[in-house]
Amino acid sequence: MASTPKTEYAKSGNLHIAYQVSGTGPLDLVFVPGFVSHLECQWEHPWPARFLERLGSFSRLIRFDKRGTGLSDHPQGRTRRVAPLRGCRRNLMTRFLLPVLALLLSGCVAHTRMAATDGAALADESADAKSCTSIRSALLARYPGVLSVLTIFCRNQLVVIAGALPPDYKPAVEAVHIAAKTPGVRRVETVFVPKAAQAASDAAVAARIKAALAGDANTRAPGTDLTVVAGTVVLVGMVDDQARADRIIASAASVEGVRSVRSFIQLRP
Repeated sequence: MASTPKTEYAKSGNLHIAYQVSGTGPLDLVFVPGFVSHLECQWEHPWPARFLERLGSFSRLIRFDKRGTGLSDHPQGRTRRVAPLRGCRRNLMTRFLLPVLALLLSGCVAHTRMAATDGAALADESADAKSCTSIRSALLARYPGVLSVLTIFCRNQLVVIAGALPPDYKPAVEAVHIAAKTPGVRRVETVFVPKAAQAASDAAVAARIKAALAGDANTRAPGTDLTVVAGTVVLVGMVDDQARADRIIASAASVEGVRSVRSFIQLRP
């Protein structure tokens, strides 16, 4: 069994958020979990432990339990379907990732206004399509059936990789490697769940969400992509204002069969 890293705690408002740091690589990698996690239990099971060790082989891996899960404090009162994690992310980033943020991984509800640090314009849709094509082609050359397991979105220099993974699924780690090294990609996030947890109705849930968003002028957002993984909705796109992003998230969360929402919707500059 892999050695369990020391669990430490960061403050987010009045709550204490549990986190662990492992690995010795040169890249800072933040792994944000799904709706259920436990930092220490993950090391007790062989395939999650091997997956985390592989990530730590090329990075300093930073993981945490979201508020209300695992070893982190539980907030009082009703738990919302989409938990606000901005404070937690900010505290961890301040402690570990400034002045350089190398890579982010899955699960946070992110509404990010991306600023080009060199003053250049943000990548347009053509550049995003080129990045996605490059990543998919590189993966297919190594693993011909990989795109039946992984879904890859590219938007505004952000790559989101989602999928329900079989045990010890090496292409998932390879996908992160390839995406992080692809020219024009500034950030990579993932939403991974074990394959056993994948719901057979994901496609039907996705269809209902698309119909709900398209049927309301307040949530209609051309160019916004989505997929559903084991009941978790993954949203990727660009909108003009935060209010529209919030309406899209709320609409998706209200659809029957949705367990949680991971939003990577960004605001246009």
